[in-house]
Amino acid sequence: MTTAGPVPPPPRQSGTPWPPGSAAPPSAVRYGPEAYRGQPPRPSAWSGARIVAVLLGILLAIFGLGAFGSGLGMGFLHVVARDDGYVTSPGEHVTSEGYAVLLGDAEVNTVGMPVDWPQRLFGDVRVRAQSLDGGEIFVGIAPASEARRYLDGVHHDEVGDSPRWSVEHDGGAPAVPPQEEDFWREQAAGPGVQTLEVDELATGQWALVVMSPDAEPGVDARVDVGATLPWLPWVAVAALVIGLLALAGAVALIVAAARGASRDRPPAVAYGPSALAGAPGDPGRSSGTGPGAPGTGRPWGAEPPAQGGPPADGRGAQGGPPADGRGAQGGPPADGGPRRGP
Repeated sequence: MTTAGPVPPPPRQSGTPWPPGSAAPPSAVRYGPEAYRGQPPRPSAWSGARIVAVLLGILLAIFGLGAFGSGLGMGFLHVVARDDGYVTSPGEHVTSEGYAVLLGDAEVNTVGMPVDWPQRLFGDVRVRAQSLDGGEIFVGIAPASEARRYLDGVHHDEVGDSPRWSVEHDGGAPAVPPQEEDFWREQAAGPGVQTLEVDELATGQWALVVMSPDAEPGVDARVDVGATLPWLPWVAVAALVIGLLALAGAVALIVAAARGASRDRPPAVAYGPSALAGAPGDPGRSSGTGPGAPGTGRPWGAEPPAQGGPPADGRGAQGGPPADGRGAQGGPPADGGPRRGP
């Protein structure tokens, strides 16, 4: 008599319930937005504090770039734009068909401030003028009211800044040459480049006059203004240091917020074919060898053959008749021959 092993469960037919006692198949796999339908919203790792930290980092980076750029600009002025110790403006070409050119009103106001604040702010001031036609040139600094009084009724041009403007005043020749007046704060005259150096300016409005020493008509000259600016190197270094510190703080804030958000990010929801591995109801999600596990070739719910079932080569179970018809150990042979003794 042949002993058969456990009979595997019948395969599931279409329209029939899944066999009782067997593992249920995984739920249907959904793709794209369908995979998240009905699921609770995933919590965001970007909390309000982290968002504020990133915004502060951006603002701090903008401030740091501005401070660092200002420091570079002031450093450039200090190192490159100095001429004999003076930070000098680009040369300005002034012309007039009249007798003089009046360059604006420079106001110095020390009300409510230390008397020496212009000296602290500007240091020494230098004015240079050069005639471009090869003749002599006169340049002088005077109180604006005195300079206007001298040029009242004189044909001259007035030039101003902020924004740039120029006005031509009609008139005749000056009553006396400029060097005969005594209201000039500083003055210089002669051929070539004429230089004025002013170490201190009192409160008031000051004007610069360029003309011929002999009060002849026609002015064609180049003028530049410079100042020593004693505070410039220290402010440049301070701006560079503050800019670097602000940039470092901005990077630290942004990186700390990004790392915290990456560390606390919730696990991603699996969808598509990858969701089959380890899906709820998958008996092989842990070992990968149970029913329904990928690569087993068994349908979902099919049980593996029980231990002790008929082997694949047709041999019976332990103690059953062998496949060649021989009896069990000690039993009668299948051909009906006599039993051998022990």
